[in-house]
Amino acid sequence: MRLAVSHGRESSVTLSRHDGLPPVSQREIPPTMREIILLVASVFFGHGAFCLWRRVKRPRRLLARALVGTGAFACTLLAAVAFVTLLGFLYYYHRPRPRSVVRPLFRGLTYTRDVRDAPRPIIIHILSVDLKTPGLRVIVTPSETEEMPARTVSEFAREFGAQAAINANCFEPCRTESVLEFYPKSGDPVTLLGNAVSDGVAYSEGHREALTLRFAADDTAAIGEELANTANAISGTHRILESGRIPPDGLPGDMHPRTAVALTRDRGTLLMVVADGRQPGYSEGVTLEELAEIIREHGGHDAINLDGGGSSAMVGGVPGKRPRLLNSPVHTAIPGRQRPVANHLGIALTAGHER
Repeated sequence: MRLAVSHGRESSVTLSRHDGLPPVSQREIPPTMREIILLVASVFFGHGAFCLWRRVKRPRRLLARALVGTGAFACTLLAAVAFVTLLGFLYYYHRPRPRSVVRPLFRGLTYTRDVRDAPRPIIIHILSVDLKTPGLRVIVTPSETEEMPARTVSEFAREFGAQAAINANCFEPCRTESVLEFYPKSGDPVTLLGNAVSDGVAYSEGHREALTLRFAADDTAAIGEELANTANAISGTHRILESGRIPPDGLPGDMHPRTAVALTRDRGTLLMVVADGRQPGYSEGVTLEELAEIIREHGGHDAINLDGGGSSAMVGGVPGKRPRLLNSPVHTAIPGRQRPVANHLGIALTAGHER
């Protein structure tokens, strides 16, 4: 998703799609499958044209043998591409779904995978963080300005030592034209949108306070409120829960992968939430109202929606091991592929506090 921000005292927020992909229900064949089918058709018609040329020109026996070899190679290539296409189709539309789990990752952090069949296939991933845990550290991607290099969530976790992380603010530019042609790639410069603070350094502004999650130096947190000593902060696109209630004027009803953060009523627990989407039969995404209901079911009292779509990703792991991908992101229509994004929200424990 992309966020357009009008700077000033009364900032306005407008949503637009990052990559221009229509909802899953409107796509019969993912872009990757279309490109493979075009390759197969090119090989088939190229081989046919060559055979026609052979009949017209009546080449010598040597050329005929070469043609037979070329035809055999084309048939082998065609069979291989058809096999890969079949595997891709089966994986995209018919891969098995995991089971719901609740599993502690390390002291103060629990991972929940909530698998649902109604109102459509949905898989939600939740990291529950006890903010009172001794040695807990909140990490927001550092920068000196709102322009920063893009990183995937996994790259952020490895670079800054986060043991669990999600994507955060919206950013620009972002576009997807094909599996190979997209922006940004890792390291490409992007411009962050909205409020962001890392280790006490505020490097981006622009969102209303209601859309900002702030952490004080002692890792106490608040959504929609100023804190005296803000150490870290991120911001999103919509306030989807306020004091346990969904906004009375409603929320956009489009269905996408989503990322959100929430606090419980006592503000003692942070919920980092990712809902998978754009994967027919596996997880097809949620609306913002559905996301708010799910967060409320898991104890959320105040919540904001962050950047979503192809940006939504979550990693986590036990101390001492590299965090692994917990959800199924879908970037350039490839399940499991992460999009490089601007900033991130991470959690870590200082040495000696893991148990």
